[in-house]
Amino acid sequence: MSYIYAIFVQPIEDILRNILILSTGIAGDAVLAILCLSFSFNLLLIPFYYLAERIQKQEFTVQQKMRNKKSEIKKAFVGYERYLVLNELYRKHGYKKIYALRSVVPLMIQLPVFFAAYKMLGAYDFSSTATNLLPINLSKPDELLSGLNLLPVIMVLVNIVSIMFYSHVLTFEQQVNGYILAGVFFVILYASPSSLVIYWIFNNAFGLLKNIILHLKNKSEVTRSKKIVGGLL
Repeated sequence: MSYIYAIFVQPIEDILRNILILSTGIAGDAVLAILCLSFSFNLLLIPFYYLAERIQKQEFTVQQKMRNKKSEIKKAFVGYERYLVLNELYRKHGYKKIYALRSVVPLMIQLPVFFAAYKMLGAYDFSSTATNLLPINLSKPDELLSGLNLLPVIMVLVNIVSIMFYSHVLTFEQQVNGYILAGVFFVILYASPSSLVIYWIFNNAFGLLKNIILHLKNKSEVTRSKKIVGGLL
């Protein structure tokens, strides 16, 4: 287990720590430094997220092609006969059951980042770097709601908005998994240091912004294509 951590998590943790130290020296405010950390690391991960989204889109596309036929097969057949007919459907589409793992590729990218950020920010000493933006101790839970923590609630709300915005390209199962994951993050991070929750809020916000930009870009491309086709006609 230590080897896995040393290979996949420790390098990310070191990069995060170095970026945070540099950002703290530039920004002079702990929350702004965490914002810079989140923004910088998201930029570094763009190629990986782009690849993950392409892989996930492939899974979504083939599942959409097979969805109606799969529904018919499940209604018409049972047991081993259903298994054989479904396998024939998969064969016709060049699909293998292991390809279903493509839908969790983005999560597999996020997990080592989460563990690295959890360990680094949880142990980071913010005592020498104050923040004027929030009346909290970043090394402890925020307790902004009369002893209850507000920041984890904001984090979950940003997650939910992201899932709702992206729902048009997600299957029902993927949406449910997204909501479950948001709940898991809420439970895990509720009593965590505020620095970690703030970092994840910024991460989720940047993810939502990225999806909005991609959506607008795709929408403009579709509109431009329709205009070209209309001009040809």
